[in-house]
Amino acid sequence: MISQPKAPFDLVKARALEAWRAAGYTSPLPKVYNLAVRGYRATTMGPTEGNDFGYFDDAFFLVTPEGVLSANANTDPSKLGWNPGVGKPYGMLKPGVWWMYPGAHKGRKPAFRQADDAEVAKQLGIPHGGKFHVTRMWGRDDPRNYDEWGHQQVNLHFGRGPITGTSSWLCLTVPEGSPWIQAAVNALKAHGQKLLPNILIEGPIV
Repeated sequence: MISQPKAPFDLVKARALEAWRAAGYTSPLPKVYNLAVRGYRATTMGPTEGNDFGYFDDAFFLVTPEGVLSANANTDPSKLGWNPGVGKPYGMLKPGVWWMYPGAHKGRKPAFRQADDAEVAKQLGIPHGGKFHVTRMWGRDDPRNYDEWGHQQVNLHFGRGPITGTSSWLCLTVPEGSPWIQAAVNALKAHGQKLLPNILIEGPIV
């Protein structure tokens, strides 16, 4: 069993605020948000010295007025190349601030969802019409990789785990049984917040 990610609260908040401002927000950070760190364990997990695909080598830091709850996480597709399920390469969410709402993934709760379409995004008040910015990945540094904005259903849900088995076409995942997702749902409800901003940055941070 691998340990939970660790980072000082001041560092988590500082990196989240830096990305928040870079995304164009001038307001304070919301009461509840998630700092997602891609490649948190880049040098200590997986076959390469960088961020790896198919490994829970990333980290989530859920920040609430009560404190910080971390989780081993994945912010990448489980593999690269052609995805016949969608008729395009597997996708990887780009760094930025991405708003999600509590819902179901393939009928299973708890989970978080990207807005399905512009109307859903409008009803929920999600920025960018609910569209997310992803890179379609043929391979590492492949010249055919390309960026795409859209409603790709980039959800946040359980994978398998605890080290591999990330179960992701382009979703964010945590290992099966992690209390993190339900804690995030509960925190939003407790603080009257409809949406969870996932603030994704490149790591490592410590």
